Amino acid sequence: MSLHPMVRMHIRKWYEKKMDQLHLLPIEEIRAQFNPFSSFKEPEKLYFSDHAVGQHIKIRLYFPKPISTLREALPIVVYFRASGFFLGAVHHNDKIAALLAEHTGCCVAAIEPRLSPEVQYPTPLLEFEEGLL
Repeated sequence: MSLHPMVRMHIRKWYEKKMDQLHLLPIEEIRAQFNPFSSFKEPEKLYFSDHAVGQHIKIRLYFPKPISTLREALPIVVYFRASGFFLGAVHHNDKIAALLAEHTGCCVAAIEPRLSPEVQYPTPLLEFEEGLL
């Protein structure tokens, strides 16, 4: 089975940027280089609202159309990004989450717990779980 062309492109870019040597870089530099969806097409429109849960957890809700035009409750998709709990930020999800909302007609919830090494595991996982509740 062959790799999807987009996956192949990301792997090639990974090696071009020498991302296989991430363990040698400071965490701030790694985070500055990381935006996994930068090559995705832009959604037609980006409709979202930001919310806080407790002191540390941010949730961004993405909608398929302007909130003011919604007349009924929407099903919710929880977008759990694969960041290893040390990379990424909620705004890195904008393209993929907005596209999910646009194509499914659902509200997409992206939860942003604090990241390692600033907090230790399992804190990010517990914060993600708290964001679900």
